[in-house]
Amino acid sequence: MLMQVARLYDFGDIRLEHSPRPQPGPDDLLVRVTACGICSGDIMPWYIRRKAPLVLGHEPVGVVAETGSAVRNFHPGDRVFVHHHAPCFDCVPCRRGEYVQCATWRASHIMPGGMAEYFLVSPANQRDTLKLPEGLDDLDAVLVEPAACVVKS
Repeated sequence: MLMQVARLYDFGDIRLEHSPRPQPGPDDLLVRVTACGICSGDIMPWYIRRKAPLVLGHEPVGVVAETGSAVRNFHPGDRVFVHHHAPCFDCVPCRRGEYVQCATWRASHIMPGGMAEYFLVSPANQRDTLKLPEGLDDLDAVLVEPAACVVKS
Protein backbone atom coordinates (compact mmCIF):
# COMPACT_ATOMS: atom_id res chain seq x y z
CA MET A 1 0.00 0.00 0.00
CA LEU A 2 1.31 3.45 -0.88
CA MET A 3 1.08 6.75 0.97
CA GLN A 4 2.08 10.32 0.18
CA VAL A 5 5.20 11.93 1.64
CA ALA A 6 6.71 15.39 1.27
CA ARG A 7 10.37 14.63 0.52
CA LEU A 8 12.95 17.39 0.65
CA TYR A 9 15.74 17.16 -1.92
CA ASP A 10 17.21 20.62 -1.39
CA PHE A 11 16.19 23.90 0.15
CA GLY A 12 13.21 24.98 -1.94
CA ASP A 13 12.86 21.55 -3.58
CA ILE A 14 10.18 19.59 -1.73
CA ARG A 15 8.27 17.01 -3.76
CA LEU A 16 5.05 15.17 -3.02
CA GLU A 17 5.79 11.52 -3.73
CA HIS A 18 4.30 8.11 -3.21
CA SER A 19 6.18 5.81 -0.87
CA PRO A 20 5.39 2.42 0.66
CA ARG A 21 3.35 2.72 3.83
CA PRO A 22 5.44 1.46 6.76
CA GLN A 23 4.45 -1.85 8.28
CA PRO A 24 4.71 -2.05 12.07
CA GLY A 25 6.79 -4.79 13.62
CA PRO A 26 5.67 -6.48 16.84
CA ASP A 27 6.93 -3.60 19.02
CA ASP A 28 5.97 -0.64 16.80
CA LEU A 29 3.13 1.82 16.45
CA LEU A 30 1.85 3.00 13.10
CA VAL A 31 0.50 6.54 13.41
CA ARG A 32 -1.69 8.35 10.87
CA VAL A 33 -0.61 12.00 10.78
CA THR A 34 -3.25 14.65 11.45
CA ALA A 35 -0.90 17.65 11.87
CA CYS A 36 2.82 18.37 11.96
CA GLY A 37 4.74 21.44 13.03
CA ILE A 38 7.60 22.97 11.10
CA CYS A 39 10.77 23.40 13.13
CA SER A 40 13.18 26.28 12.65
CA GLY A 41 15.76 23.66 11.66
CA ASP A 42 13.46 22.62 8.80
CA ILE A 43 13.96 26.01 7.15
CA MET A 44 17.74 26.38 7.64
CA PRO A 45 19.52 25.45 4.39
CA TRP A 46 22.85 24.66 6.11
CA TYR A 47 21.08 22.20 8.42
CA ILE A 48 18.78 20.39 6.01
CA ARG A 49 21.03 20.15 2.95
CA ARG A 50 23.34 17.68 4.68
CA LYS A 51 20.37 15.44 5.51
CA ALA A 52 18.64 15.51 2.11
CA PRO A 53 16.85 13.68 0.68
CA LEU A 54 14.52 13.13 3.61
CA VAL A 55 10.96 13.43 4.84
CA LEU A 56 10.88 16.30 7.32
CA GLY A 57 8.60 16.59 10.29
CA HIS A 58 9.57 15.90 13.87
CA GLU A 59 6.67 17.65 15.63
CA PRO A 60 3.85 15.28 14.60
CA VAL A 61 0.40 14.68 16.00
CA GLY A 62 -1.71 11.78 14.88
CA VAL A 63 -3.93 8.84 15.61
CA VAL A 64 -2.61 5.35 16.27
CA ALA A 65 -3.68 3.35 13.21
CA GLU A 66 -2.09 0.00 14.13
CA THR A 67 -0.10 -1.50 16.95
CA GLY A 68 2.35 -4.36 16.86
CA SER A 69 1.37 -7.55 18.67
CA ALA A 70 3.64 -6.77 21.67
CA VAL A 71 2.46 -3.17 22.21
CA ARG A 72 0.38 -2.81 25.39
CA ASN A 73 0.31 0.91 26.25
CA PHE A 74 -1.28 2.23 23.06
CA HIS A 75 -4.34 1.25 21.08
CA PRO A 76 -5.78 2.08 17.67
CA GLY A 77 -7.65 5.37 17.91
CA ASP A 78 -5.38 6.94 20.57
CA ARG A 79 -4.49 10.56 19.69
CA VAL A 80 -0.78 11.09 20.28
CA PHE A 81 2.13 13.50 20.06
CA VAL A 82 5.38 11.71 19.26
CA HIS A 83 8.81 13.10 20.11
CA HIS A 84 11.25 12.38 17.31
CA HIS A 85 14.14 11.54 19.64
CA ALA A 86 14.03 9.54 22.86
CA PRO A 87 16.75 9.29 25.50
CA CYS A 88 17.51 6.07 27.38
CA PHE A 89 17.32 7.84 30.78
CA ASP A 90 20.05 5.49 32.05
CA CYS A 91 23.43 6.61 30.63
CA VAL A 92 25.74 9.18 32.22
CA PRO A 93 24.54 12.10 30.04
CA CYS A 94 20.89 11.22 30.79
CA ARG A 95 21.56 11.07 34.53
CA ARG A 96 23.00 14.58 34.23
CA GLY A 97 19.92 15.73 32.28
CA GLU A 98 21.95 16.13 29.07
CA TYR A 99 19.62 14.05 26.92
CA VAL A 100 20.91 15.32 23.57
CA GLN A 101 24.28 13.69 24.39
CA CYS A 102 22.63 10.27 24.84
CA ALA A 103 23.53 7.68 22.18
CA THR A 104 19.94 6.37 22.17
CA TRP A 105 18.60 9.91 21.71
CA ARG A 106 20.89 10.44 18.73
CA ALA A 107 19.93 7.10 17.14
CA SER A 108 16.16 7.26 17.71
CA HIS A 109 13.75 8.83 15.26
CA ILE A 110 10.38 8.36 13.64
CA MET A 111 10.25 6.84 10.16
CA PRO A 112 9.88 8.34 7.66
CA GLY A 113 8.93 11.66 9.33
CA GLY A 114 5.83 13.67 10.17
CA MET A 115 5.41 15.09 6.66
CA ALA A 116 3.97 11.76 5.56
CA GLU A 117 0.54 10.22 5.84
CA TYR A 118 1.87 7.58 8.27
CA PHE A 119 5.00 6.98 10.32
CA LEU A 120 6.40 4.28 12.59
CA VAL A 121 7.14 4.75 16.28
CA SER A 122 9.81 2.47 17.75
CA PRO A 123 9.73 1.21 21.35
CA ALA A 124 12.36 3.80 22.34
CA ASN A 125 10.20 6.63 20.99
CA GLN A 126 7.06 5.23 22.61
CA ARG A 127 8.49 6.16 26.03
CA ASP A 128 8.11 9.83 25.07
CA THR A 129 4.86 9.43 23.13
CA LEU A 130 2.08 11.38 24.80
CA LYS A 131 -1.61 10.55 24.68
CA LEU A 132 -3.46 13.79 24.02
CA PRO A 133 -6.43 14.93 26.07
CA GLU A 134 -9.78 15.57 24.44
CA GLY A 135 -10.26 19.25 23.77
CA LEU A 136 -6.63 19.84 22.75
CA ASP A 137 -6.70 20.73 19.07
CA ASP A 138 -4.15 19.01 16.80
CA LEU A 139 -2.79 22.37 15.63
CA ASP A 140 -2.12 23.34 19.25
CA ALA A 141 -0.71 19.90 20.09
CA VAL A 142 2.11 20.26 17.53
CA LEU A 143 3.57 22.82 19.95
CA VAL A 144 4.33 20.17 22.61
CA GLU A 145 7.97 19.75 21.56
CA PRO A 146 8.71 23.48 21.08
CA ALA A 147 7.09 24.19 24.45
CA ALA A 148 9.27 21.49 26.04
CA CYS A 149 12.35 23.19 24.57
CA VAL A 150 11.31 26.48 26.16
CA VAL A 151 10.72 24.83 29.53
CA LYS A 152 14.10 23.02 29.35
CA SER A 153 15.96 26.21 28.45
